[in-house]
Amino acid sequence: MIDFLTSIPGLTFEECWNNRVIANETDLSVLFLSKKDLIEAKRTAGRLQDLADIEELERAD
Repeated sequence: MIDFLTSIPGLTFEECWNNRVIANETDLSVLFLSKKDLIEAKRTAGRLQDLADIEELERAD
């Protein structure tokens, strides 16, 4: 599943843009939230699945 978000509570567009991660595949560039911003967004949302995701993301370091 792909989620397209128009806003993320706790983050500004400028912050996310400045911290973005760019993946280049052939003739396509895909922009992603940085890991730091993704964790912050999930922490702000605070749902059980988000909290579990944070644990997995932090464990991946």
